[in-house]
Amino acid sequence: LAGSPKAALANLFQTPIMGVGILAAFDGAKLNSVARVSKQLLKAYADFGRGLGDIKQSSKLTADERNAVEQAYEIGIIDKTQGHDLAGVAETGIQYNAAREKAMRVISWGFHHTERLNREVTFLAAYRIARDKGLAHEDAITKAGDLTWDAHFDYSNCVDLETECLTINGWKKWNELTIGEKVMSIDDDGRTIEVNLV
Repeated sequence: LAGSPKAALANLFQTPIMGVGILAAFDGAKLNSVARVSKQLLKAYADFGRGLGDIKQSSKLTADERNAVEQAYEIGIIDKTQGHDLAGVAETGIQYNAAREKAMRVISWGFHHTERLNREVTFLAAYRIARDKGLAHEDAITKAGDLTWDAHFDYSNCVDLETECLTINGWKKWNELTIGEKVMSIDDDGRTIEVNLV
């Protein structure tokens, strides 16, 4: 699935299908909520294009909007996608293999980046809607994160923010891990410690 360009392209419809309804419900589900939300999503898509695939680089973002997107990356809202899981690496307990890791990164590239696009666009639109509703900057980031996870699922939030994982470079909190990083884990039988990929 992750290696299929068709699957990656189909994933682009997740924001219009899921995001519009979820954001419109937050907007108040008024008669014109769908139109207002669609306008914000289109504006965010345009910002993604202006940023050449990195919404933070759009010249039209305010300083607060840029900061919000940066914080969303830092806490794992945007970049913790299912791309590697779909390629069969992260959830299967496969022992680390450098060649397999490189192949999985190539195979899952398209799916990962369409998910990232969806999340950047949904997050920025949700942040703007939250600010328009009067939420303060930090509250708008929290709300936009929640709405983004509602629309695109939170693949990484199986643990709280204080949970740590032993990596080959020492202990790290889950939101400090990067996809493809080597971590210590216990096999399915609970008997053997293995080095696996996030």
